[in-house]
Amino acid sequence: MDVFGDETSIFLRCKRVSGDDIGRSFIRLPKSVMKRYNISPFDYVVLTGPRSRLYVRVLPSGDNQAIFRVSSHILNRLGLRYNDLCCINVIKNIRRKLIVAPAERKDVGFDIVRIHKSVLEEMGLRNGDIVELLNPNVKYEETCHLMLKVETHYRESSEELMIDSRLRQLLNINLGDTICILRPPYKWSKKSLFERFLERFEKFLEWLVGVKKINLIVLKGEDIDEGRGIARITDDTASILGIKAGDFLKVRWCNNAISVRALIINQNSEYVKNYLSKLSLIIQLCATERERLGVDVYDIVQVYRDPIKKLILSFDRVLTAILSALGLFAILVAELGIGISVSLLISLVIGFMLLYVLFVKIRAEV
Repeated sequence: MDVFGDETSIFLRCKRVSGDDIGRSFIRLPKSVMKRYNISPFDYVVLTGPRSRLYVRVLPSGDNQAIFRVSSHILNRLGLRYNDLCCINVIKNIRRKLIVAPAERKDVGFDIVRIHKSVLEEMGLRNGDIVELLNPNVKYEETCHLMLKVETHYRESSEELMIDSRLRQLLNINLGDTICILRPPYKWSKKSLFERFLERFEKFLEWLVGVKKINLIVLKGEDIDEGRGIARITDDTASILGIKAGDFLKVRWCNNAISVRALIINQNSEYVKNYLSKLSLIIQLCATERERLGVDVYDIVQVYRDPIKKLILSFDRVLTAILSALGLFAILVAELGIGISVSLLISLVIGFMLLYVLFVKIRAEV
């Protein structure tokens, strides 16, 4: 990923985070440092270490010393330890505040946001680019971030941002509220020919088995689930997705996706106590899975049942349909004396009918 804009390098010592910041994917800089370098909350900076360079968001801290606070998993990826000096590159962040307006009818149910053509050009964007939305009117630590495609609208007002009602609910905003749109300060690397083939093949499987895609807010996972590849959702969400407890989910954030096993949320958990009235909007992911996906708590991810795992779990029924067709072919040729070509045709027709009924049943689960 390539940085654009001018950079300013700051060298600060790494210190531990505390409380609810543990495991989060942002860093905290002293307010004096943020003011001096004109860094706003949720701006991206680049951390450089011996092992890698990472883009992270920034929030203010109450520290008066020239330090920054960071979670251990970020330091591990950088190849640094606490008290080491770290290079922080301040980069250009392009953002605008706009007024929330209802989505166009054709966009309802899709992950699309529309802004005026003049704003699109001003921010250096094109139709189909990825942008980040956030609600600037809530606590910094609980701000939800949503990545989605941007398109143009042709309304008279250039200050309107058109977005679907479910996405407004996830971001906790209403019509007429102010919303912040941010151009991520990195470019997505182009996919190879093989990666594009795999993407098309997966979309074919999604069509074959049927998937329902919904967006959910990430919360911290249960301690007992750490490192086990587990996500927790509600029974209602599982029903919408066409899965049961123990089935596999695909969780996607921009170009990253992971497969996890779905379990049901424990409503007595301390991690969901503030969302009891909105449990259908959340998914619990542990730190290991969040790091693999590249998301933070309160980011909004896309969730759907894993088409490959669903096909594998349905393999016994697929094999039954194929064996039934082969058995019919054998009976037609050996017992009834029908010609091979005619028997083959009849068997293929019956086999395809059985497979069609099977996949119609699978698709009807969502």
